[in-house]
Amino acid sequence: MSNFTFLNNKKWTILAKLGTQAENYLHTDNNASMLKMRMFGEQIIDYILATLKIEVPRFATQDDKIKLLRSTGINGAIPDLFDIVRRYGNKANHEGYENKKDALECLVSMYKVAAWFYIKVTKDTSIKPLTYKMPRPVTTKAPVYNIEDYAKEKEEISEEHTKKVSSVKEETKTAVVTEKDKIVEKEVEETLDLNEAETRKKLIDIMLKDAGWDVSNNELVKLEFHLENHKELGKKGFADYVLFNKKVNQLQ
Repeated sequence: MSNFTFLNNKKWTILAKLGTQAENYLHTDNNASMLKMRMFGEQIIDYILATLKIEVPRFATQDDKIKLLRSTGINGAIPDLFDIVRRYGNKANHEGYENKKDALECLVSMYKVAAWFYIKVTKDTSIKPLTYKMPRPVTTKAPVYNIEDYAKEKEEISEEHTKKVSSVKEETKTAVVTEKDKIVEKEVEETLDLNEAETRKKLIDIMLKDAGWDVSNNELVKLEFHLENHKELGKKGFADYVLFNKKVNQLQ
């Protein structure tokens, strides 16, 4: 059974399908898995923004939407997870990128977002314990999925997606958020380990790798680097990341 089965009701069937397909591709075609999760992220972020009553410009990109999400004061790990999937999905789409570990990262990231959103909207906590289980290899190989298929599928689900977003907006008009709902949401965030410090580190690592840095090289990329005279004379501090060139000179 797919980790995304809980979405398979009259509201979120497209999301459930994309999640299941991405898991089916994980062991045989992780490029396709990342493309499916890229599409998943592009769908569910619209539902979340609609739920939060955020107006989205007509031609907003996924990057634009993630920035809007950050501005809402939402748990910072959530836009980070979207950004992680966006970056891997873009590489899969434009570079034919393949990496099973990164494809799994996308699946786990979108599972956390989907579980958080599902409980927030439906108030149904029966999907707990909110633990992502590693998909088993499928016995029947999933059909070949290429960029042309990806573009075609996005077009096919576009109209239905627009209707779903409108439906969410209407439901949000009469939605009531109680103090109990806020407590449950906080508990769900803790259970899903929506920790902004951890997701931000993952995101920065991806950005550094894309810029050509080897984050595993402790000589060139140092974490929590201690600083003397930090911001003022005699004061100590630290920087989350410090980059050094091959001559071991600190980069400004």
